[in-house]
Amino acid sequence: MAESPGSTKLFPALFAALVILHVALLAASRLYPSVDLPDHLAAATIARDAGDPTNQFSRYYALDERLQPNTFHLFFCALKIFPSVELANRLFFCIYAILLPLSVLLIIRKAGGDPWFSLFSFLFIYNINVTWGFVGFAFAIPLALLFYYFFLLEPGGMSTPLRRILAALALCGLFFVHLLAALFAILALLSALAWRARRGARRTLSGLAVAAPLMVLVLVWWHSQRAPDQPSLSSFLSAYYRSTFAETLGNRWGILIFDNSALQGSWMGRAVALFFSSAVLLPAFVLATSRSRRAGSAGGPGGARGSTVAGAEEPRREGALLGPLLLASLLCALLLPNGIPGQPILYERFSSLLMLSVALVASRRTRGLGKRFFSWAVPAVCAIHLALWADYFIAFNRENAGFNAAFLPDAGGGRRLAGIIYDYDFRRKPVYVHFPSYYVVWKRGVTPMSIIDYRFGALRRKASFDTLPYYLVWVGRLNNLDDRYRDMNYLLARGDIPAGAGGFVEGFSRTRSAGAWSIYERAAAPP
Repeated sequence: MAESPGSTKLFPALFAALVILHVALLAASRLYPSVDLPDHLAAATIARDAGDPTNQFSRYYALDERLQPNTFHLFFCALKIFPSVELANRLFFCIYAILLPLSVLLIIRKAGGDPWFSLFSFLFIYNINVTWGFVGFAFAIPLALLFYYFFLLEPGGMSTPLRRILAALALCGLFFVHLLAALFAILALLSALAWRARRGARRTLSGLAVAAPLMVLVLVWWHSQRAPDQPSLSSFLSAYYRSTFAETLGNRWGILIFDNSALQGSWMGRAVALFFSSAVLLPAFVLATSRSRRAGSAGGPGGARGSTVAGAEEPRREGALLGPLLLASLLCALLLPNGIPGQPILYERFSSLLMLSVALVASRRTRGLGKRFFSWAVPAVCAIHLALWADYFIAFNRENAGFNAAFLPDAGGGRRLAGIIYDYDFRRKPVYVHFPSYYVVWKRGVTPMSIIDYRFGALRRKASFDTLPYYLVWVGRLNNLDDRYRDMNYLLARGDIPAGAGGFVEGFSRTRSAGAWSIYERAAAPP
């Protein structure tokens, strides 16, 4: 079924409009509702300005100069070609919002699939990695898809020494964006090689060699950062798969609701998330189970013939495989643990990659099937999704209109600020727990932060715990405030301090407020 001339022009216009609108939303938002993002911005600020004598960064924080993965966002945002770290971060996310749908579209085009399925990628722009602030993994998703596009989608992707060298360099580059995504790319590589193993052992071995430089990088890094107080990864995984893994399988359905559930609190958020996931899964299920097959040869994960964006029929690309990508995503979503020592939230990160892989495979199972339905239903779902997220960003920034650089106190003279965030939720998402880190970003001040005590971070604490206390992230949940902040110059509070914790803020008085935010200043200088 060929597309009408009107439909031929409709798809590129819709695709471009969605890209522009999402980029505009990200570019126009002053604050992002992303849990860990303030810590990442603070780390980039310290990396950018640590040598400036007007701040105290070099006294309290240190950058680990050893080989480190997951540092691309830090050093990108720290580049002094940008006027500010926050502007660099906006550009970072705008590039991401372009690359994600573009990578999906490129794969569908090369595989001979239906390009309308690429619109589903917009439903997962604000996935769990974005809302939780896993900035490196979020950006690595389209990069992993582009790796698959250039090197694995077709048999000739690594057919020459030059292409194998480029593939190895791309994997090493992914290491610095996010290690977990680089390992996912290796899993996709192994899946593709296994799928095409019949093409000969020599080609399979040369393909495996592509992963060797990355594995050397991983081993060197892992050896350099081993923590003696943490159980070994092998012993942890052995115990996990023997005793715990089976118990987690019943909860793995959550991959259907991890993305987009931040839009609303409680059951409503899960219902909204399930709606957007179903928008991908239901058409894929119908196409996979339909007995009506269009003309053309069967074979591969998607059938035989496809249509271009212009509606012209053409043979599906021989050898273009999408099955290995789906398999790698499914294995990560089903088999990875929830976390390893020092690193929480693992399998959940792959929910969006799994949904995108389903859409990619489904795109090859139709040759214009339901085109009229797709030409209005999918754009309508994408419009609803965009409207909901625009409302989310706008409401978040409106709620925090008074939380800005002018609200935070001056950091001159080495003044330090600590956060006590009791009211930490925005629509039942703990978005505010790391907001004290904006004292670093906006005032070049010093504050306790979780990121400096994170096992795999590039930013480390330099000061002792007496000088810079361990940050109580979940004081609002655990109500475990103690006297660790007694020597701070300022306290940044969100929500009311419980009566039982009043003794721990004795000597501080509230000097300013903005909405739920308050600044408490010590009446006398600490000793």
